Amino acid sequence: MRRLFVLTLVLLAAAAVAMLAAFRSGRVEPRPMLLGALAGALMCGLLAELAWLALRVRARRG
Repeated sequence: MRRLFVLTLVLLAAAAVAMLAAFRSGRVEPRPMLLGALAGALMCGLLAELAWLALRVRARRG
């Protein structure tokens, strides 16, 4: 369970580094990129939390 959470954090960190590199090089416009990154981070975080809760509920039941 914790591996999924750690993997999600690592992927979010890698996406943030790639986003900053693209922003600094001037290849990407900042506003749409930042909105997309925030939406992606929220979705990944929500999916990780839902998976964590589902696994906890499943462990309690069985």
